[in-house]
Amino acid sequence: MIGLSLAGGCGGDEGTITTTVAVDKGNLVFASSFYGEIQSAKSIPVHAPETRGSDSFTIQTVLPDGTEVKEGDVVLTFDSGPMTDTLRTREMDLAVAKANEERERFALEREKLELDLGLKRQELLLEKAKLAVVEGVNFISKVQLEKAKADVARAELELGLARDAVKGFERKRKATLEVQRIKVADAAAKVEETRQQLLDLDVKAPANGVIYAPYTRMNWRRSKAAPGVVARSGDKILEIPDLENLEAHIFVRQRDASLLREGDQATVFAAVLPNQPIKGKVVRKEAFAR
Repeated sequence: MIGLSLAGGCGGDEGTITTTVAVDKGNLVFASSFYGEIQSAKSIPVHAPETRGSDSFTIQTVLPDGTEVKEGDVVLTFDSGPMTDTLRTREMDLAVAKANEERERFALEREKLELDLGLKRQELLLEKAKLAVVEGVNFISKVQLEKAKADVARAELELGLARDAVKGFERKRKATLEVQRIKVADAAAKVEETRQQLLDLDVKAPANGVIYAPYTRMNWRRSKAAPGVVARSGDKILEIPDLENLEAHIFVRQRDASLLREGDQATVFAAVLPNQPIKGKVVRKEAFAR
């Protein structure tokens, strides 16, 4: 028996009215309803491409939920405008790097030619100085002979310097061309990387199945893949669910979450089949709701 006290009358004191009712004996049960969505317990996730230099992408097209796809089919595309601009810039950088490499190569070839001519000139001057000594032994004065010998020594010294310059140039040439080669290779790698990133903007199905866009965290917000929605690199955007193993994910206020226990019975009413309730039970709770 439970007694309920009700206040009666206004003004005069007519006493207290007590109503008594009989109730059946049993446990006090909490019942409520919550909104949520049906998700697959197991699914193959589809993520936004992970790219270097691009943190976010805008969805351009996406297949409707329930579309049957085969592995390799394009299921979603991102706006390629910013990436196309990046590719154009990097292709220009590559062209500049190649032009600089050719300019350096031409300058080195010209410098090498000048050094070779200088070396040849010093060899000829040395031969001339030696010939002057040989021819002048019996025909010139001692002072002039000493001067001719000094010319030979000077020519030998200058020839040695010319040879050292040629050797030093080879080291310089090798180092300069290696630097230019690295710059060209780096620019070419960036172009190839961007081209691959452009291809990755056409997201393909990783397996056969039915495509589905769940509400998930994209660009730090809970949203569903749709044209115009922004996703960050690596965000989950779609999934291919296992339709034989489904769960209902419900959204419960924290004050109500403590009233739910694992194992509690539940009835699910799907929006697509409102007249066909599905029996189930609570199988797990998020850590923050415990």
